[in-house]
Amino acid sequence: MSIFSRDEMRHRTSNVGRSLAERGLEVAFLHSADNVYYTTGVPLLSAWGRPMWAVVMASGDPVVIGAMIEKESMEHYGVVSEVRTYDDGENVWTASLDIVADLILSRATKPKRVGVERGILPVGIAEALQSKLDVELVEVSDLLFDARICKSDQEIKILEIGAEVAKIGANAFVEAIAAGASELAVAADAVAAMDTALAGLYPDGATSTYSYCHVGDHTLTPHLHPTGRRIKRGDVFAGDLGLLHGARAHICVRRANQSAGEGNRGRQ
Repeated sequence: MSIFSRDEMRHRTSNVGRSLAERGLEVAFLHSADNVYYTTGVPLLSAWGRPMWAVVMASGDPVVIGAMIEKESMEHYGVVSEVRTYDDGENVWTASLDIVADLILSRATKPKRVGVERGILPVGIAEALQSKLDVELVEVSDLLFDARICKSDQEIKILEIGAEVAKIGANAFVEAIAAGASELAVAADAVAAMDTALAGLYPDGATSTYSYCHVGDHTLTPHLHPTGRRIKRGDVFAGDLGLLHGARAHICVRRANQSAGEGNRGRQ
């Protein structure tokens, strides 16, 4: 089951399909993780070198394409008409493109134009698609952007849960800042607090949490992974944490003025 209801997912694909039809398109190929997730409901936290793609129709449910190792996840989370997989023993890019071409060419009427996320589509994939399909590739990223910018009641509810989880993580982060604590330990406290909150507030939430902790000159590098560097009294610190598929919180640069064991809550 998707993190979103079937009604929500079908509302999305209906809107996207209507926009495709208005642009004179019968089908679109989507390759970005965000838009594949949006249209299929399958949350891919990392491709690990194996592409996961979607073929979206102007009418009907989409098809999701991914590695055999992801088959159960695609079946569990996807609100799709079909799950198509390829084996790791093959060239994963060639195998994925062959499945896309087969899906599009097997339609009753071969399309002359296919929607793609052209602005961010790798040149090699674009050339391979045109070679296999002999079609015009038409930009549809704007259609997906317009659909995603308008949030439904269900999306707003989940964003509010994400914001609450991020707030809990931010409080745990600040409380963990103390002389002698490492960046890794502070980040771990924040992640543990968020995971505990997520389990209680949204047990079926198909996502993960994350936290960065930066101390001293590490605050000069956004998204620097936390290290074993230990906090000293007077150090500046900063943080970034939240849900990978949801809300996040930023902790702006502050100064650690407490001794080990003394929390920062109410001090900053």
